[in-house]
Amino acid sequence: MSEWDIVFSKQIIRRFSEQSRNIALYFSQLVVTMEKRPLTDEYDIEVLIDVFYTKVLRHKELSVFFSDAVKNWEYHKKRFVQFWSAQILFTDTYDGGTPLPQHVEIDRKYGGKFKKEHFDAWTNIWVETVNELYVGEKAELAKETGENMARNIYMKMFLNRKPSNF
Repeated sequence: MSEWDIVFSKQIIRRFSEQSRNIALYFSQLVVTMEKRPLTDEYDIEVLIDVFYTKVLRHKELSVFFSDAVKNWEYHKKRFVQFWSAQILFTDTYDGGTPLPQHVEIDRKYGGKFKKEHFDAWTNIWVETVNELYVGEKAELAKETGENMARNIYMKMFLNRKPSNF
């Protein structure tokens, strides 16, 4: 498969993901069948985010939290891409700070119902998606960063709970 084919596929995913998550999933599955390559740019991050959050929104338990927390997916997708680009590619496009306060707020809203199992499921989907799409140093960094972030957010969120939420 040529570099042009990969770029063309990413452009199709990007265009259609703005119109329909189902079409994005279909095309993302086509990308999964391609030869894996290194994660190198923000388009790669965007594909990763599209495929990952499509899976999260189809997950029985995680979808409840994410569907409630995120009202404007196109806006948040851009923020997710910026966040993960900063974490993996060391870009300077993200200025949103830590995602911890949003997670604490949702946890409080649901009365402390975020459990370790939810973070484990998130982590498993993240690592699975990175493994399906990419190889190399940045892919390994993406997996490690996702695992560490999930663990740290859960621990800090747990410490922010009021005794009545235990």
